[in-house]
Amino acid sequence: LPELKEKETPEDVYKAVKYSTRQLLESGKFLTFLGGEHSVSIGIIEAFSEKYDNLTVLQLDAHADLRKQYMGSPYNHACALHSASKNTNLIQVGIRSMDSCELEYLKPNKCYFAHKIQSTNTWVDASIEQMSDNIYLTIDLDVFDPGIMPSTGTPEPGGLDWYTVTNYLKKVFKEKNVVGF
Repeated sequence: LPELKEKETPEDVYKAVKYSTRQLLESGKFLTFLGGEHSVSIGIIEAFSEKYDNLTVLQLDAHADLRKQYMGSPYNHACALHSASKNTNLIQVGIRSMDSCELEYLKPNKCYFAHKIQSTNTWVDASIEQMSDNIYLTIDLDVFDPGIMPSTGTPEPGGLDWYTVTNYLKKVFKEKNVVGF
């Protein structure tokens, strides 16, 4: 992987992450990425969408992350899924916070808001039916309720619980081809 210096710009990080992901995808291995914040996903998802036609990006998150730019950059954590909303089959689960500027990019029939799925499980099969065969999974830990995951930088009340998420992911992995996360 290319070494990143402290003074690199968000765009430099995006380019390095995308380049590295392309290289890693050539290995044929199942790739797992851990980031300190969600902006690392932008380059990763773009590289996966170049490799896999009709890729579904499954986002588990408290925030929509659909802004075109935030704080002067399109490579910000608030923009992590903007490109995916235009270039992939994006399915969002657990969302409970967003800015009105993101509504333009939101696909309401593929967004499972936390307050609407808390008392039912019909969303599980409905969301899986909307997925293509190949899935890239991205999880922001703030998808969980702050009572479970209190130390995130942007906690939002009303999140999902551990068993809901793990049971959902077990079903996704059983029924679909998760190509990375």
